[in-house]
Amino acid sequence: MHVVVMGGQSGQNAAESVDKLETLHILKGRKFFSKFDAVLAEAFSLRRSVDKKPAAETEITAIHRPQVLLVDDDMDIRKFIFTGLRKLGIQPSFAADGILGFWKAKKNPPTVIVSDYFMPNGDAEDLLARLRSTRETRNIPVIVQSGRQLSDEISQRLQGEIHGQPGASMILRKSLGAAELFGSLEKLCGLAKEPAQPASS
Repeated sequence: MHVVVMGGQSGQNAAESVDKLETLHILKGRKFFSKFDAVLAEAFSLRRSVDKKPAAETEITAIHRPQVLLVDDDMDIRKFIFTGLRKLGIQPSFAADGILGFWKAKKNPPTVIVSDYFMPNGDAEDLLARLRSTRETRNIPVIVQSGRQLSDEISQRLQGEIHGQPGASMILRKSLGAAELFGSLEKLCGLAKEPAQPASS
């Protein structure tokens, strides 16, 4: 469920409160309705077609974009990756831990799940076990990333068979630019450009 908070104050405290509640924030004022309209368009993946029809006849067309669920308890990581996903044309959503991530994925299965390994309330192994044992989520590709080097034993468990299904699609080390993550998501979401074919002689 999408939640929008309307308020009369801005600033860091307000922004942090909104982030903790996992909601969107719009300030009161003259531009409220235009911002609210943009939020509705984003929330329901809709856009108005640009034409010369009267406003009453303006069509609403659905945008079908791949969705990525990011499961990570680090707010800074979420903000950074969210920005990158939107630039790629991917619809992002997030969960702060493995349990919430599982229920979000079950309710609205994303194209890909990106999960941190170390999290409170269930790490990536626990999340994978839940996902692979549930019909709605058992086939969703999962990328596990970690700020620390994972042992070979953990990596084998993550990528081995789980409840008769493949484990993690890949394991990545967190990096400043996250170029490898975004490149992998482009491929898994079908957004990667095909390499140019050499001209035949």
